[in-house]
Amino acid sequence: MAESRTFTFYGRTWDHINTSDSDDRFVQRWFLNALGTRLSENGHQFQEAVTPAPNNVIHILDLGDNIEDDRAFKRKSKKTFVVGIAFGVEGQLPDDQEQILSVLYRRLIRIAANAVMAIIIPGQNIDFNAVPPQGNWKAYTVAPESPGLGVHEISSDDFQSFMDQIYERLAPILNSTLAIDYSYRPSLPIHLFRGNDRTLRLAWLAHQISDLDLLPAPYKARDLEQIAQKSDLRRIERLFGVGALSYGYFAVREPGIGHWTSISGIDKSSMTGIPERDVTLIAGYDQSNGTVIACSSIFFWIGQQIRVRFPSWIAQALGIGMPRRPSVESYEQWLIFKEFPDVNVIVHFHGWWRNESEMAITQSHYPCATKEAALEVVRALGQVADPTAGAIGIPWHGIVVTDSSVVRIIKRIQDCYLKYTPLRQTT
Repeated sequence: MAESRTFTFYGRTWDHINTSDSDDRFVQRWFLNALGTRLSENGHQFQEAVTPAPNNVIHILDLGDNIEDDRAFKRKSKKTFVVGIAFGVEGQLPDDQEQILSVLYRRLIRIAANAVMAIIIPGQNIDFNAVPPQGNWKAYTVAPESPGLGVHEISSDDFQSFMDQIYERLAPILNSTLAIDYSYRPSLPIHLFRGNDRTLRLAWLAHQISDLDLLPAPYKARDLEQIAQKSDLRRIERLFGVGALSYGYFAVREPGIGHWTSISGIDKSSMTGIPERDVTLIAGYDQSNGTVIACSSIFFWIGQQIRVRFPSWIAQALGIGMPRRPSVESYEQWLIFKEFPDVNVIVHFHGWWRNESEMAITQSHYPCATKEAALEVVRALGQVADPTAGAIGIPWHGIVVTDSSVVRIIKRIQDCYLKYTPLRQTT
């Protein structure tokens, strides 16, 4: 029997909700009680305290509060997912979706959440005596890796339908398991210390994608440094192991060993294909401890073990230093190469396919770098006629393209790509 996942409510606003009898707090309290009931009905177990570390923390926010007053939940484990529920009323968010994204993304980064859902309570003609309170509710969600904003308009006339849609949106996050842990082992063959023709192809691939203006993520008005302060972005990078937040990844099979992947958080438009500088060789996945196995040279491995960052002139001379994190989606790449032996190259970027009928689209929207997201991509890829010419769309996020040839995958992307991930509205 699967172990139940635990959750708790947290935050200054949560404390206020429980100590106030005002109408707006009543509505918020009603919503959270209904959400807690729905979570319990789906196998989640509520716990009062934040210790031991719960699987999920529902961080309650108020859009009317100063963002500087928000404080992140201090995770004891990376395996804890935090979802922000930000309450507001009509008119509290701007009408423009680009501006909504900016407002919510800053909240998300401020509390280092896996997602933030803004619940907009009807501001006019609401009957506070009705359960649920009647009116036209809206919910907006954003996630760290999401260049698109999922707009979810909900009618509270049908209580069951209302909560079904809320849980459907949150369930992929609340039921996810991160797969970002990795371990370096001093197993990089000597003849690969400076790379090979495949790492050069990987770098060439990145340059071609850059020439298409798909790096880092060419979506409008989403310069993260305009949305949030650099210190807040570093918090997300430390927590999720995501640098630059929006570059996607490139991966090429290395027969007999594993596959090469781009390193996380680098400027991929200037990749050289040199191992431990901008590419890493992935040898497999250790099921016993849930870590991706990355190959390093003995010098690089020593640098990791003694936890010392060598002076730059020594690092340049000897090629040693602290290991850099492989792509956070290395598990997804490993799984694709494992399940589809004829696939030799994978590209993930934050755009779309011009003709949606030519790609498969994932049905459940799990957070990136989770086991569930990887399995969903593999499931979708298994449904296409030819996985060596696959294109998998991930709504509100981007696309994963697979092929047997580096040259052919670029030609396909050049012919078919859209620069922006479409914003999708669900009803």
